[in-house]
Amino acid sequence: MRSVRVALLLWALASAAPVAWAAGVQTLGQMARAEGWDPDAVSVPGYLNMEKHIPRDFPVPADAHDLTASNAVPFVGIKGVTAEEAEPFYHKMFARLGWSIHKEVKLPGYINFIACPETGWCVNLSAASPGGAVSPPGLNMQFFPRDAHL
Repeated sequence: MRSVRVALLLWALASAAPVAWAAGVQTLGQMARAEGWDPDAVSVPGYLNMEKHIPRDFPVPADAHDLTASNAVPFVGIKGVTAEEAEPFYHKMFARLGWSIHKEVKLPGYINFIACPETGWCVNLSAASPGGAVSPPGLNMQFFPRDAHL
């Protein structure tokens, strides 16, 4: 009986753990640290290096690079991701996260998603490819409260 309780406890703990991403995926927090900075350090009194509403565990493709993030507004920019890469990647990631895509706009060399979890902060995510309909190329994310949009 004790082993059943231990097994149930371990299962419950594993179920509550943060999402473990597969190969080919990193998080914004991992990316920031890999590029040599601490997203949670205080840069200016009252401001973190990465604004507090930017989810550190938000997935990005592993080959993304050159992260820029605001410490005052929840905005992130990344290079190295095209629209053609972002579209299937985020369809898969949003499904895995349990987020709903509320809007999707697709143009040649450009994709835009507005996606939200059941509660919390949503993302307006866009990716542009070199030579596509929108410039400059790269991946941009603006996070906002769910009730501000829906």
